[in-house]
Amino acid sequence: MEAGALAKDVGACAVLESSGYAQVRRFWQMGIDLAGSSVTEPMPPPGVTRSVAASEGHRRLLHSIHESAFAEHFGSVPRPYEQWLPWHKDRQDAAPDLWWLAWVEDEPVAEITQDHSRDDVNAAYVRSLGVAASARGLGIGRWLLQCAFADAARRGREHVCLTVDSDNTTGATALYESVGMVSEVVIDLFRRPLGASG
Repeated sequence: MEAGALAKDVGACAVLESSGYAQVRRFWQMGIDLAGSSVTEPMPPPGVTRSVAASEGHRRLLHSIHESAFAEHFGSVPRPYEQWLPWHKDRQDAAPDLWWLAWVEDEPVAEITQDHSRDDVNAAYVRSLGVAASARGLGIGRWLLQCAFADAARRGREHVCLTVDSDNTTGATALYESVGMVSEVVIDLFRRPLGASG
């Protein structure tokens, strides 16, 4: 069984630990303020383009990149396209027009999906950003993220946020910090073996 608690909520963390839960991971909600700043879309890395994953075929490509990019991540469980698509598309805050693919020539190499889950606080939310292993280090993830900032600013959003595993092995946290994002909320993940008493 899993449970999450704000790291600063010492009481809640203590209750979980006394109930047989152990902390196994720490996640950061990171954000950047856009209010008052002029955010323009950057030039893409050489040979890179971006498109909306509007067709069934392109959404399948987006799913495939996401699955491979996150395959080695903590807690990752493979999810078939037929399960993945409804979870993203049928939610109230879905934003399919903000599901983007990045391409190097004719090869899809990265994805970013965003949604409207933070509209109530006038913020854009990046749900996932994944780059194929073969295309890492080319600046594509940074470019997609900065494109998301520019798009959010055009839509009048004052903030962009995302959630990341602080122990991420792909260097994602360093990337987010390098573009000006900071940790705003720290969430600890706890696990308890099924059948444990407490």
